[in-house]
Amino acid sequence: MAAAQTTTAGALYGRLAVLGLALFVYLTAELFPIGALNDLAMGLHVAPATAGLLLTAHAIAAGAATLPAVWACRQLDRRRALTVSLVLLALSQHAERLLASPSRSARRGFPRFEAFDHVAQRPFAAAH
Repeated sequence: MAAAQTTTAGALYGRLAVLGLALFVYLTAELFPIGALNDLAMGLHVAPATAGLLLTAHAIAAGAATLPAVWACRQLDRRRALTVSLVLLALSQHAERLLASPSRSARRGFPRFEAFDHVAQRPFAAAH
């Protein structure tokens, strides 16, 4: 007979807080480009509506990939999957920041993406 696993209320709230924080991080990463749409459009030298189509295409692709990804990961340990996905998100955000910074990308030999220049220089600028 297996021993019953007991979990205190504090541990449950701690786990819930970690999941809430992970959700906040993911949503912030996903929704940030919408707030920087005008700056992104300026960097791409296109109209904001055209830049918005780029974000729409990303959203459709992410939505279409969600159910197959969940199905493919159904056998994985949830804690490990959450940890790995958060680490991958952090690495991708760091790589994006490196590529967006003209001085850092030039020093390391990375290509510089002008589309990110406006966002990288003024990350909290008010919308035009």
